[in-house]
Amino acid sequence: MARTVMNLIFLMLFSTTCCRAYDFTWGLARSVGDTLKPGDILNSSSCLVSASSNFILAFSKPVHLLDTYLCIWRNDSSSTWNANRLRPLLYPQGVLSWDEDGRRLRIIDPAGDPISLFKPSESTDYEISNTSTLMARLLDDGNLVVQELDVYRSTKVLWQSFDSPTDTLLPGMKLGVNRRTRRIWALKSWSTENSPNPGAFSLQWDPYARQLQ
Repeated sequence: MARTVMNLIFLMLFSTTCCRAYDFTWGLARSVGDTLKPGDILNSSSCLVSASSNFILAFSKPVHLLDTYLCIWRNDSSSTWNANRLRPLLYPQGVLSWDEDGRRLRIIDPAGDPISLFKPSESTDYEISNTSTLMARLLDDGNLVVQELDVYRSTKVLWQSFDSPTDTLLPGMKLGVNRRTRRIWALKSWSTENSPNPGAFSLQWDPYARQLQ
């Protein structure tokens, strides 16, 4: 029953997402693989593509607007996640990269301060070794993760986009409260058909009533 409800929610959200108007600028973007390592950059002419080409991470802009957003897309052209819906950038100026130390993943905004997606001090409960390498990888389930690769070639997930849902619930994502960080997992609608800014409607789990609302 729970799986049926989750699938229904996904289909409802997916059907509304398909109708939204974007300029699919990433259609001409060059794939740089599924991983962004220190020293790499992602801009309006490049994109990350998951290993089986199920999902794409790219900068895109809504039709009739000059704003640009870093989004994760299904390969059928429906958006599933938006990294900067609260701070759109002027198209085509957005750049995703690691800082000089390779420890902070951020979107560079020429008109303002960088937008941090990952900071070790804010996102982890332990100290990251100076000998390890951090990398961002787009997985085949649509999750963008920051992984730590240590000297033994083992990886550990430090951050994931699934912990910051926007308007779409994918299999593997959760609604509710992260008991460790107290962060609320909730969905928020678009403000209009053409604007991904947070709108008036939300979907979240009420832990007291034990129901979606």
